[in-house]
Amino acid sequence: MEQKAIRGHIALFAANILFGLNNPIARSLVPDVVSPYFLTFCRLTGGMVLFWLTSFFLPKEKVAKRDIFLLFFAAIFALSSNQLPFIVGLSKTSSIDASIVVTMLPILSMV
Repeated sequence: MEQKAIRGHIALFAANILFGLNNPIARSLVPDVVSPYFLTFCRLTGGMVLFWLTSFFLPKEKVAKRDIFLLFFAAIFALSSNQLPFIVGLSKTSSIDASIVVTMLPILSMV
């Protein structure tokens, strides 16, 4: 197998491991340690900082100031409308039930 293909498979494997650990780790934190709102804020802020730091190592692209403004608010709205209901729902149920619901969401969206 090519070196790029192996690196891609390792990246996919790592992403799936992290995605699988998402529910039990978030459930262990919410609501006893942190509130669902604070956890969502930390996830949004952490993602923003990581993408911002990554941007220093990538080629620069010219983006209009108006588009940056729109992209910022679209990202905040899209992520918070996804993550906040998930974390609040996770705080009210078990991590197994939440993972089943999250797995079924694309199926329910098609119906």
